[in-house]
Formats: sequence, C-alpha cells, structure tokens
Amino acid sequence: MQISSQSSAAATAISGKPQAKTTGNGQPFAVATPTTTPPASSGLLREQDTALLLPTWQNVGRLAANAQALLQHKLAAAGISASPPFELVESDPNTGYISVRGQRPDAAAIEQLINSDDKLTLAIHNVNALASLVPAMDAAGPYVAAWQAARTDSERMAVFEYYRALMASLRSDTCMQFGPQGLAFSLNGEAIVVQA
Repeated sequence: MQISSQSSAAATAISGKPQAKTTGNGQPFAVATPTTTPPASSGLLREQDTALLLPTWQNVGRLAANAQALLQHKLAAAGISASPPFELVESDPNTGYISVRGQRPDAAAIEQLINSDDKLTLAIHNVNALASLVPAMDAAGPYVAAWQAARTDSERMAVFEYYRALMASLRSDTCMQFGPQGLAFSLNGEAIVVQA
C-alpha cells in the first residue's frame, strides 16, 4: 500500500488546507488516533483504557484509583476491615507477588487474598510500573529543549552526556499504603493524588 503524496506537509503548505490521506488507488486511508487518556467513567478502568497511558503523575493517580477500587471491593467482599492501615509492596515485579506489611494480625490473610486475584495484583503492579517511568518522563522535556537549543555538535554532545548521567541517577521509590481513607501512593516521597 502506498500513501499518496497528497498527504504531505508540502501539499498542505501549498494549498493552505490539509489534504485527505489516500492509498495508492485513491481510497481514503484509515487513520486510528491512539488514546492516551482513559474515558471518564464511574466504574473501574478497563484493560483497553490503560494500554497506552503515558507515564505522568495524573495517569499514575488514575491507575492508583483503579487499584484502590479493586482492593476496596475485594476486602469488603471478604469482610476485612481497612483499619489499621497496611503497606502493599511488590516483592517480585516478575511474578507480581504483593506483600502486605504492617501491624495487622490478618496481614497473611490479606496478602493471600490479594495474590489470589490476578486482576488486582496486575493493577497494583501497573501503578508501580508506570510510576517508575515518571522521573525519566519529567526529565525528557528539559532534555529535548536543551538538545534543540544546542547549536553545535559539541554542545549537543555535552547535552547528551549531561542527561545520560542524569537519567542514570534517577530513582523511583514508591510507597503504597491502604487504610480507612483508601489508597495513599507516593513516588520519591511526593504524594500522588489518587483520583476518585
């Protein structure tokens, strides 16, 4: 399949209006727009709503809200109180195993309950996984700006070396606690708003 040159930036510039993209035989070319923000809903996030989330603070908050809703439902169905609070730690990101830490006599039962639900463990894993990319995403904007501002190859190389060292030093320490007020999540000590 070939794409007609009608869709080029030059054609847009010449005519002053965007041209429709067409295939080599003149048929319209189907263009799918990726969704990076899940649609507003009152329920839980669907798998397709989280497939293309960018690593932003807001999207981590959305995923945390989804994990919170799943966890609240699971605990309520089992008749387990959210008090006293407990910490959720992803012990092994390869298996998704979640450990429960805190001063609770039923910590082992909560841990077993959580790990018996693949959807819940995946939701908790996804919060941690997306959050781990946020520091690099935050540094990417200044990197691009500095790269574009560089005028010579040596300036570009200096920008590259600086940001390569910076990216290597970035950390992503996450903390996830659940209690009567719901889920509290922080990244590198900074609280992330868990969107209701």
